[in-house]
Amino acid sequence: MPLTPAPFYIGIDLAWAEGNPSGVAVIDADARLVAYCYADTVEAILDIVRAYPGCRVGVDAPMIIPNATGHRPNERQFLKTFARYGLGVHAVNTQLFEKRFRRYAGFALYEGLKAEGIGFEEGTLFEVYPHATILALFNDSKVLRYKASVPKEARLGAMAKLQTALFEVLTVPNGLKTPLGTLRGKALKAEEDFLDSLVCAYTLYYATEKRCLKFGDAEIGVLLTPPPGVTPS
Repeated sequence: MPLTPAPFYIGIDLAWAEGNPSGVAVIDADARLVAYCYADTVEAILDIVRAYPGCRVGVDAPMIIPNATGHRPNERQFLKTFARYGLGVHAVNTQLFEKRFRRYAGFALYEGLKAEGIGFEEGTLFEVYPHATILALFNDSKVLRYKASVPKEARLGAMAKLQTALFEVLTVPNGLKTPLGTLRGKALKAEEDFLDSLVCAYTLYYATEKRCLKFGDAEIGVLLTPPPGVTPS
Protein backbone atom coordinates (compact mmCIF):
# COMPACT_ATOMS: atom_id res chain seq x y z
CA MET A 1 0.00 0.00 0.00
CA PRO A 2 1.45 3.44 -0.91
CA LEU A 3 2.53 5.84 1.82
CA THR A 4 0.33 8.79 2.67
CA PRO A 5 1.54 11.96 0.89
CA ALA A 6 3.66 14.54 2.69
CA PRO A 7 4.20 18.21 1.80
CA PHE A 8 7.97 17.71 1.47
CA TYR A 9 10.38 14.84 0.94
CA ILE A 10 13.96 15.27 2.12
CA GLY A 11 16.65 13.00 0.70
CA ILE A 12 19.95 12.82 2.58
CA ASP A 13 23.07 11.29 1.07
CA LEU A 14 24.81 11.14 4.42
CA ALA A 15 28.58 11.28 4.78
CA TRP A 16 29.15 8.54 7.33
CA ALA A 17 32.15 10.22 8.94
CA GLU A 18 31.28 13.44 10.75
CA GLY A 19 32.94 16.46 9.18
CA ASN A 20 32.49 15.36 5.55
CA PRO A 21 29.76 17.03 3.45
CA SER A 22 26.35 15.42 2.90
CA GLY A 23 23.98 16.08 0.01
CA VAL A 24 20.50 17.17 1.14
CA ALA A 25 17.68 17.59 -1.39
CA VAL A 26 14.13 18.75 -0.69
CA ILE A 27 11.31 18.08 -3.16
CA ASP A 28 7.70 19.11 -2.74
CA ALA A 29 4.41 17.29 -3.32
CA ASP A 30 4.63 18.13 -7.04
CA ALA A 31 8.08 16.55 -7.42
CA ARG A 32 9.82 19.92 -7.69
CA LEU A 33 13.25 20.42 -6.20
CA VAL A 34 12.77 23.34 -3.82
CA ALA A 35 16.10 23.28 -1.97
CA TYR A 36 19.51 21.68 -2.12
CA CYS A 37 22.38 21.99 0.33
CA TYR A 38 25.82 20.41 0.62
CA ALA A 39 25.78 20.31 4.42
CA ASP A 40 29.02 20.13 6.41
CA THR A 41 27.51 19.11 9.76
CA VAL A 42 24.63 17.09 11.17
CA GLU A 43 23.25 20.28 12.69
CA ALA A 44 23.16 21.89 9.24
CA ILE A 45 21.13 18.92 8.00
CA LEU A 46 18.73 19.27 10.93
CA ASP A 47 18.33 22.98 10.18
CA ILE A 48 17.03 22.03 6.72
CA VAL A 49 14.65 19.47 8.21
CA ARG A 50 13.30 22.05 10.66
CA ALA A 51 12.60 24.43 7.77
CA TYR A 52 10.09 21.99 6.21
CA PRO A 53 7.41 21.02 8.76
CA GLY A 54 5.55 17.82 7.98
CA CYS A 55 8.39 16.46 5.89
CA ARG A 56 9.31 12.82 5.37
CA VAL A 57 13.02 11.98 5.46
CA GLY A 58 14.98 9.32 3.58
CA VAL A 59 18.62 8.69 4.50
CA ASP A 60 21.23 6.71 2.60
CA ALA A 61 22.88 5.41 5.77
CA PRO A 62 22.11 3.02 8.62
CA MET A 63 20.32 4.74 11.46
CA ILE A 64 20.21 1.84 13.92
CA ILE A 65 22.88 -0.87 14.27
CA PRO A 66 21.67 -3.57 16.67
CA ASN A 67 24.12 -6.35 15.68
CA ALA A 68 27.73 -6.86 16.71
CA THR A 69 28.74 -8.81 13.57
CA GLY A 70 27.47 -9.64 10.09
CA HIS A 71 24.59 -7.94 8.34
CA ARG A 72 21.70 -6.19 10.07
CA PRO A 73 18.35 -8.04 9.94
CA ASN A 74 16.86 -5.56 7.45
CA GLU A 75 19.90 -6.00 5.19
CA ARG A 76 19.45 -9.78 5.20
CA GLN A 77 15.80 -9.31 4.23
CA PHE A 78 16.83 -6.91 1.47
CA LEU A 79 19.35 -9.37 0.04
CA LYS A 80 16.71 -12.08 -0.32
CA THR A 81 15.04 -9.86 -2.91
CA PHE A 82 17.92 -8.00 -4.55
CA ALA A 83 20.89 -10.39 -4.51
CA ARG A 84 19.50 -12.20 -7.56
CA TYR A 85 19.92 -8.92 -9.48
CA GLY A 86 23.58 -8.68 -8.53
CA LEU A 87 23.01 -5.96 -5.93
CA GLY A 88 24.54 -6.40 -2.50
CA VAL A 89 25.04 -4.25 0.57
CA HIS A 90 28.06 -3.79 2.79
CA ALA A 91 27.69 -5.54 6.13
CA VAL A 92 26.88 -3.03 8.85
CA ASN A 93 27.67 -3.95 12.46
CA THR A 94 28.99 -2.34 15.62
CA GLN A 95 32.38 -4.08 15.55
CA LEU A 96 33.10 -2.79 12.07
CA PHE A 97 31.87 0.73 12.73
CA GLU A 98 33.81 1.08 15.98
CA LYS A 99 36.99 0.31 14.04
CA ARG A 100 36.20 2.39 10.97
CA PHE A 101 34.61 5.56 12.34
CA ARG A 102 35.78 7.73 15.19
CA ARG A 103 32.41 9.50 15.06
CA TYR A 104 29.66 8.01 12.91
CA ALA A 105 27.30 10.74 11.71
CA GLY A 106 24.27 8.44 11.43
CA PHE A 107 23.82 8.11 15.18
CA ALA A 108 23.84 11.88 15.76
CA LEU A 109 21.44 12.40 12.84
CA TYR A 110 19.07 9.73 14.12
CA GLU A 111 18.94 11.26 17.60
CA GLY A 112 18.46 14.73 16.14
CA LEU A 113 15.62 13.59 13.92
CA LYS A 114 13.92 11.84 16.85
CA ALA A 115 14.13 15.09 18.81
CA GLU A 116 12.21 16.73 15.96
CA GLY A 117 9.52 14.02 16.10
CA ILE A 118 10.76 12.22 12.97
CA GLY A 119 11.24 8.48 13.26
CA PHE A 120 10.62 5.01 11.91
CA GLU A 121 7.65 4.38 14.16
CA GLU A 122 5.94 7.55 12.94
CA GLY A 123 6.52 6.62 9.31
CA THR A 124 8.38 9.87 8.74
CA LEU A 125 11.87 8.36 8.52
CA PHE A 126 13.20 5.66 6.21
CA GLU A 127 16.55 4.33 5.20
CA VAL A 128 16.95 4.49 1.43
CA TYR A 129 19.47 2.73 -0.82
CA PRO A 130 19.96 4.68 -4.06
CA HIS A 131 21.42 1.70 -5.94
CA ALA A 132 18.19 -0.24 -5.31
CA THR A 133 15.92 2.57 -6.49
CA ILE A 134 18.06 3.14 -9.58
CA LEU A 135 18.05 -0.57 -10.40
CA ALA A 136 14.29 -0.82 -9.95
CA LEU A 137 13.20 2.38 -11.70
CA PHE A 138 15.89 3.66 -14.03
CA ASN A 139 18.13 0.84 -15.27
CA ASP A 140 16.00 -2.16 -16.29
CA SER A 141 16.61 -4.08 -13.04
CA LYS A 142 20.38 -3.88 -13.50
CA VAL A 143 22.99 -2.32 -11.22
CA LEU A 144 24.13 1.09 -12.53
CA ARG A 145 27.82 1.50 -11.82
CA TYR A 146 28.54 5.19 -11.34
CA LYS A 147 30.80 5.34 -8.31
CA ALA A 148 34.48 6.36 -8.18
CA SER A 149 35.73 2.77 -8.51
CA VAL A 150 34.51 2.71 -12.13
CA PRO A 151 36.76 4.00 -14.98
CA LYS A 152 36.06 7.67 -15.57
CA GLU A 153 34.42 7.46 -19.00
CA ALA A 154 32.13 4.65 -17.89
CA ARG A 155 31.36 6.55 -14.71
CA LEU A 156 30.46 9.72 -16.60
CA GLY A 157 28.20 7.75 -18.93
CA ALA A 158 26.40 6.10 -16.03
CA MET A 159 26.03 9.39 -14.17
CA ALA A 160 24.65 11.03 -17.31
CA LYS A 161 22.05 8.27 -17.60
CA LEU A 162 21.04 8.77 -13.97
CA GLN A 163 20.99 12.54 -14.34
CA THR A 164 18.72 12.31 -17.39
CA ALA A 165 16.35 9.88 -15.68
CA LEU A 166 16.03 12.06 -12.58
CA PHE A 167 15.47 15.24 -14.56
CA GLU A 168 12.62 13.50 -16.38
CA VAL A 169 10.72 12.69 -13.17
CA LEU A 170 11.67 15.77 -11.13
CA THR A 171 11.51 19.46 -11.86
CA VAL A 172 15.05 20.71 -11.22
CA PRO A 173 16.19 24.34 -11.62
CA ASN A 174 18.44 24.84 -14.65
CA GLY A 175 21.17 26.20 -12.40
CA LEU A 176 21.58 22.74 -10.85
CA LYS A 177 21.74 20.88 -14.18
CA THR A 178 25.52 20.67 -14.36
CA PRO A 179 27.27 19.39 -17.53
CA LEU A 180 29.17 16.36 -16.26
CA GLY A 181 32.04 16.74 -18.70
CA THR A 182 33.17 19.88 -16.92
CA LEU A 183 33.58 18.15 -13.55
CA ARG A 184 36.59 16.48 -11.97
CA GLY A 185 37.75 15.33 -8.56
CA LYS A 186 35.77 16.78 -5.66
CA ALA A 187 33.35 18.54 -8.00
CA LEU A 188 32.41 15.24 -9.63
CA LYS A 189 31.98 13.63 -6.22
CA ALA A 190 29.76 16.53 -5.17
CA GLU A 191 27.56 15.98 -8.24
CA GLU A 192 27.33 12.27 -7.40
CA ASP A 193 26.18 13.20 -3.89
CA PHE A 194 23.62 15.61 -5.38
CA LEU A 195 22.20 12.88 -7.61
CA ASP A 196 22.11 10.39 -4.73
CA SER A 197 20.19 12.86 -2.57
CA LEU A 198 17.68 13.33 -5.40
CA VAL A 199 17.25 9.56 -5.62
CA CYS A 200 16.61 9.41 -1.87
CA ALA A 201 13.99 12.15 -2.05
CA TYR A 202 12.35 10.69 -5.15
CA THR A 203 12.11 7.27 -3.51
CA LEU A 204 9.93 8.81 -0.80
CA TYR A 205 7.80 10.61 -3.37
CA TYR A 206 7.43 7.48 -5.51
CA ALA A 207 6.30 5.50 -2.46
CA THR A 208 3.22 7.72 -2.21
CA GLU A 209 2.28 6.80 -5.79
CA LYS A 210 3.11 3.10 -5.94
CA ARG A 211 3.60 0.24 -3.50
CA CYS A 212 7.17 -0.12 -2.29
CA LEU A 213 9.01 -2.76 -0.31
CA LYS A 214 9.87 -2.27 3.35
CA PHE A 215 12.62 -4.26 5.03
CA GLY A 216 12.91 -4.17 8.82
CA ASP A 217 10.82 -2.42 11.45
CA ALA A 218 10.93 0.51 13.86
CA GLU A 219 13.25 -1.36 16.23
CA ILE A 220 16.00 -2.06 13.69
CA GLY A 221 15.29 0.56 11.01
CA VAL A 222 13.05 0.41 7.93
CA LEU A 223 14.68 0.27 4.50
CA LEU A 224 12.33 1.51 1.75
CA THR A 225 12.78 0.65 -1.91
CA PRO A 226 10.68 0.20 -5.05
CA PRO A 227 10.38 -3.43 -6.15
CA PRO A 228 12.50 -4.47 -9.12
CA GLY A 229 10.88 -4.50 -12.53
CA VAL A 230 8.64 -1.43 -12.24
CA THR A 231 8.65 1.99 -13.89
CA PRO A 232 8.84 5.52 -12.44
CA SER A 233 5.56 7.41 -12.01
